[in-house]
Amino acid sequence: MTLIQELMNQAAAGSILSTSTINRFSPAEIREAIQSLVATEQLDLANALGDAGLSLYPHSEDILAITS
Repeated sequence: MTLIQELMNQAAAGSILSTSTINRFSPAEIREAIQSLVATEQLDLANALGDAGLSLYPHSEDILAITS
């Protein structure tokens, strides 16, 4: 299951983003998911994923670049 699918399932269930869900994905996968969310104008979810990515990978160039 992709990160986007996982996020959509959690959002549909009314859940919040969990670090255990996000932690299974690499910084590059998180960056790609954020790009997809922005492209489909799901900005709140993209921001939340960016915040989660920063908390898990604060020194990742992928995460720093996409969230700046």
